[in-house]
Amino acid sequence: MKTLAISLGLSAFIAMAYFALMPSASPPTHPTSLPWEITRLPSGGTEVFGIQPGITRIDEALQILGEDHDLAVIIDKEDRAGLEVYFSHFKSGPLAGKLILSARIDNDSLETMAAGAIKSSYMASGSRKFQLNSRDLKRAQQLILEGISFIPAATLSKEIVERRFGLEYTLVQTEDSHYFLYPALGLSIALNKETKEVLQYVHPEQFALVSEPLEATSTNATN
Repeated sequence: MKTLAISLGLSAFIAMAYFALMPSASPPTHPTSLPWEITRLPSGGTEVFGIQPGITRIDEALQILGEDHDLAVIIDKEDRAGLEVYFSHFKSGPLAGKLILSARIDNDSLETMAAGAIKSSYMASGSRKFQLNSRDLKRAQQLILEGISFIPAATLSKEIVERRFGLEYTLVQTEDSHYFLYPALGLSIALNKETKEVLQYVHPEQFALVSEPLEATSTNATN
């Protein structure tokens, strides 16, 4: 098993492919801020949805977002792994969508948790999902959240992105996607004609986690 920095981005699409099919009887979560209401902190970090990427622990995030979630180790077909907290019915003000929190965790710990899982199953994408035992679940809740991925139900456009998040971005284009990068906010917004949009938030000092993997396969155009 191996982990990659890009797993922050991959995990959002991996989870969405399966979890979008999962019903939930629980009410949606209602954070106090909207996706574009990103607070820049004196420490250099940011806060969105009441969470500070790179600072907030999983248990602290659950106190803010509620218990309607699924926490598991996800391993894709290429053996890339991550630990995720998934909210299938997330609502920020009037906006609904799905939210995925990615934890900061080392490879050895991921292997241990997957090996000790009480249940594993295959997802629609071909990835595997490992449900943690009670000991690892308690341990996982003490981990720091490295990234937040928000998949809005509403469709975004370039005009909406610019109006809500501002014009100070770098546009990165790949074969099938356009990425609006806001390094100072630790934010990457992916627009794709074939799949849902994904907003990724990280600590600004860790922005390379989402930006560097794009460089080898893209053409940059600074706005």
